[in-house]
Amino acid sequence: MRILEIKTNQYYIMMKRKFGMLGLLFLSLTFGACQDSNENEIIEPEPQPPVAMGKDTTLESPDGGLKVEISTEGNITYTVSHNGVTVVNASPVSMTLDDGQTWGKGSTFIGSTKESVNTTIDSPFYIRKSVNDIYNELTLHFSEEFRIVFRAYNEGMAYHFESERKKNFKVLSEEVDFSFPSSFTMTAALSPGATDTWQRNANNSYENFYQYDIKEISGGCQLAMLPLMVKCEGKILCIAEANVKNYPSMFIRKMPGNHLAGYQQERVRSAYRDGSYKWPSEWYKYIASCEGSMTFPWRILMVMDKESQLLDNDMIYKLAPARSKLFDTSWIKPGMSTWDWMTAYSLDGVGTPGIHLENYIYHINFAKEMGIPYITIDAGSINMWGTDFSYDSCLKDVIEQARKSNIGVWVWMEAAFFSDVLEKADNSTFEYIFRRLSNDGIKGIKIDFFERSDQEYIDLQWKIAEMAAKYKLLLNLHSSPVPHGLHRAYPNILAYEAVKGQEHLKYEGGRNGDWITYDVTFPFLRGMAGPTDYTAGLMRNASHSKWTVNHDRPISKGTRCRQIADYIVFFSGLGTLADNITTYEKEKECARFLASIPTVWDETKVLTSKLGEYISIARQNGKDWFVGALNNRTDSRSLTLDLSFLDSGTYEAEIFKDGDNANTDATSYKRELITISDSRQLSIEMKNGGGFAARIYKK
Repeated sequence: MRILEIKTNQYYIMMKRKFGMLGLLFLSLTFGACQDSNENEIIEPEPQPPVAMGKDTTLESPDGGLKVEISTEGNITYTVSHNGVTVVNASPVSMTLDDGQTWGKGSTFIGSTKESVNTTIDSPFYIRKSVNDIYNELTLHFSEEFRIVFRAYNEGMAYHFESERKKNFKVLSEEVDFSFPSSFTMTAALSPGATDTWQRNANNSYENFYQYDIKEISGGCQLAMLPLMVKCEGKILCIAEANVKNYPSMFIRKMPGNHLAGYQQERVRSAYRDGSYKWPSEWYKYIASCEGSMTFPWRILMVMDKESQLLDNDMIYKLAPARSKLFDTSWIKPGMSTWDWMTAYSLDGVGTPGIHLENYIYHINFAKEMGIPYITIDAGSINMWGTDFSYDSCLKDVIEQARKSNIGVWVWMEAAFFSDVLEKADNSTFEYIFRRLSNDGIKGIKIDFFERSDQEYIDLQWKIAEMAAKYKLLLNLHSSPVPHGLHRAYPNILAYEAVKGQEHLKYEGGRNGDWITYDVTFPFLRGMAGPTDYTAGLMRNASHSKWTVNHDRPISKGTRCRQIADYIVFFSGLGTLADNITTYEKEKECARFLASIPTVWDETKVLTSKLGEYISIARQNGKDWFVGALNNRTDSRSLTLDLSFLDSGTYEAEIFKDGDNANTDATSYKRELITISDSRQLSIEMKNGGGFAARIYKK
């Protein structure tokens, strides 16, 4: 249901000046009766008195708990309070253009519109099959041909600019400011790029551990990645963005005093190839070249009382671009995949290491036996040069053998190759690549080494997603910027990386890394941004202190049950099984359970969780519920999980829990079949770095 009201006669005056009586007729037809496509009821707005110009306006969340006070007097600012507590002081909002205008500073406010929305978003490839989208919206109109839209949700607020211009223009800078009322701390992953310049720091793998409760961001030109958490005035705040299109993605800088500010990389003037990468070498003096009429990214501030609420916040998904109604999703099939790269393209006692038909027939047969829909062939299956590519000699045979078993094949390619095609060839050559891959029977592309967040490479992701969808190709984007909702518009994107996944455990550099604490942190922040290809499922396991490097047969940090629970706790439409097939054959009990875990969900329930310490989550697919829990590495932990969401009746569960000696032998686990008590309380125990997984089903 949508209820909209025109709040000032000035807007009618503006429409009449610009479009004459046709403009007024448009307004009366558009706003006289507003109807949402999901509702049958038409709401006639009551006449409203004009709002005085240049005065403060307040926007409240539907439950009245969150308030956004917006001032249009002189410079535009916003203030945020939550249940009577101010969490953001007056903070400026502006955008500076190449013609000397600065939207938001001295702009002429001419009117506002308000809208209340209560609708449902269909989300078949997400953590729940539908998302309730309930908010109040205020649109501020300015004579300089732009609007600023504010939204208030029960769980936070957001705003963005909208251009009404007819001519193209450039954005020199955007002022995104968060002015907090008192000192604060942050939990954030800092950008791992070079820190000699802001631009270079913004180009990287977007994979780093979190720093906890920090007050400063130190180390040269150092940026924080989104989403990040702020603690201030007893509240939990989260800064994020959504709907980044034709624009660079945003990072955060710590400013003097109690301020955080956004940073967007300038548009790249020139770049050079360095192996698989395409690094910028020169930048323009503006951040984006823009079309006349366009919308800009949402700037999001979530507000809550508990950290655990971060695990169940859909604001990024709600504010992401909607999927076209013409988008046919019937061909999109999420699911698990085998993988070759993590274990050096080798099997134990089978074939020769490398990309050989014999090895992938083994993958295909295992996938068929276990009900796994895909196999992934990583780097080397496709050779790319210039604007063309060729297949490894055995790839077409692998695809044909897989087709006979109804198994789909994923291949690996480089982002820079697609960039080169657009730069050196044309759109028809770009399209030809996707058409050829599709015609040759490939089902998905794992595209690696984006490593850039500027306008050109954000656009590259959109162009790849669109063309892949046209030719019914699935996508897994690696070394990509943190997701910002593209997967809602193009649900053929099943996963992104932008996470410090287990592939790092192949190398000596993994020795000191605390993946165990990271695992109970990133789902609260990076996890809310979109699906995460973490590459779990290793069957060789060790505690942090006993871990050793093994390049060809990597060892996880934490227990065996942790590796199983990862697939429930971490959401990804593509579940990449990181170990090799012959290892899974030796661990059939675990492998069968892993293969049974869905990768998209009908519903999600956050159980007891605390950032950096432990997580427990329940997810539903069909009639079954899956429960996953992870512990940090400092203490064994007992939890009581509330399963009161289960319907009436008798429920049983297949559970995997840490073995009694899992603190010393991390591979130790127990599989049990239990009955869920009528009290719907489930007590579990996890060892240091431990985990717990269960499938709950009605008897």
